[in-house]
Amino acid sequence: MTTAIVILQIGILGSVIGWEWWTRRAWNAAVVEDTRTHAEPIEEKIDSYRRQHAVRLLEKLPALSHLDGDGMRFVAMPSFGTSEYALAVSHSPKASVANGILIVTDKSAERKADRVRRFQMPLRDYQAFVGRLDRLTDDWPGDMDDPCVDGSPTAFERIRIRRVTSGIGNCAPHYAELRLMVLREVRRFAPGPDLPTEDDWHRFDADDR
Repeated sequence: MTTAIVILQIGILGSVIGWEWWTRRAWNAAVVEDTRTHAEPIEEKIDSYRRQHAVRLLEKLPALSHLDGDGMRFVAMPSFGTSEYALAVSHSPKASVANGILIVTDKSAERKADRVRRFQMPLRDYQAFVGRLDRLTDDWPGDMDDPCVDGSPTAFERIRIRRVTSGIGNCAPHYAELRLMVLREVRRFAPGPDLPTEDDWHRFDADDR
């Protein structure tokens, strides 16, 4: 009788452990799938606040269809600090420069007005920038974005004629590299006192440090 009870307990314990392992594996696969580069624009999902918020910020920018078939859109949504950022850059055929727009949204309840700044990038710099972007993001298979509660959730969309790629993530090194790559170009071509003070797109005023 005792042996049967022990066998039953072992069986129950094994089932619980197996179920937890399977659930964790499925959850990990879903996270990797969510963060990989997709061949479509960013999609909003009811069960994902991060995606919903990214879509709201992307809607502040020119639509993908208005980027002349060669451009990118990007948003950074830092968990802390004072601001969130939306950026679009595009190049028209035969133009000698690429045109950009940076929108800074204040997260303060008292100050909700967006600050909009337009800028230009020389064609050579733009082509080098999007070339690095494409090499980093094309066919990227995704990664675990956990554990990460805060950070700077990031989303991008890239259009090349009829081809659209996109991705969204937070703490994976891939997205940290993407954030820094974009920020370096923003600091070069769209400088201003409202830019992030940190390389992960967080902005802190002097009295917030």
